[in-house]
Amino acid sequence: MAVVTHSVWSSPAEPEALQPFRIRGGTRGCLLIHGFAGTPPEMRGLGEFLAARGYDVIGPLLAGHGLTPEAMARTRWQDWAASAEFAYQTLRQDCTEVFVCGQSLGGTLALHLAAAHPDLKGVIAMGAPTSPSFFQDWRITWIRGVKYLVRWHVPTGNNDLGDPSAVRLLHSYARKMFALEREMEQALAALRDVEVGEVNLAANTTTGVYLLPPIVAHFRARYPQVALHITILNSHEIVEQTLNWNLDFGLVEGDPSILPPDLVVETFARDELVLVVAPGHRWSELPSLKPEALRNEELLLREQGSGIREV
Repeated sequence: MAVVTHSVWSSPAEPEALQPFRIRGGTRGCLLIHGFAGTPPEMRGLGEFLAARGYDVIGPLLAGHGLTPEAMARTRWQDWAASAEFAYQTLRQDCTEVFVCGQSLGGTLALHLAAAHPDLKGVIAMGAPTSPSFFQDWRITWIRGVKYLVRWHVPTGNNDLGDPSAVRLLHSYARKMFALEREMEQALAALRDVEVGEVNLAANTTTGVYLLPPIVAHFRARYPQVALHITILNSHEIVEQTLNWNLDFGLVEGDPSILPPDLVVETFARDELVLVVAPGHRWSELPSLKPEALRNEELLLREQGSGIREV
């Protein structure tokens, strides 16, 4: 069963299209923070407008966003606040004056930054969730009265909030959720019978030679109609290719705790490293050796990017 989709919201955008951006247009800085389940492109139009008027603009990608729902589920508001803080500090290095602007959750993070950095030149919160029902702070009740003391922007009829072409620029999981759910249901229905399909798999040299063959044999016996594409890469390349959605699975060696948090990792085998020396080497007669002793010795190691080398 083949699943074919055509809608602009039917599948996630390519990861490179959702990356943070920086547009250098001047010496004044402006930080643009996207909303919950959103991505930097939804703020890029505003960024280009500001850069054309003399602003140095950064649009960060909040932690867990622009990847998978699982990646987002592993983050909390403190992680999103840390992303905004890092982007602010980056902008602060080059700009003497910094404004911060956010949409929805980004607006709340903008207010959070303003509370932590009184030296901010200005803060713009667009549709920021500040309901007392969710934020137990009595000062929030003052917000409704502030508009009588401080000038508020009142939009005119000339705005593009309903412009279909502007809507199509948004790359947001919130707008794709139902289409993704339908596509997932179709894909799962196809996998129940496993009549046809393909899997892209990569392994490093060691796992590809010693561990992968019996796995492949078992898979082919159980799913003979599924095409299995196998590539041999080093561990670093496998991680990068998986994060970029070019691989479905990757088999690597190394410490799982140092792998990027956006990967779903499962340990399926354990191995040990053995130090090999020449028969006449001074270590050849030792019953054991502390790892610290390796620091000042010349070692023959795997290439850069190898999981064994990292260990």
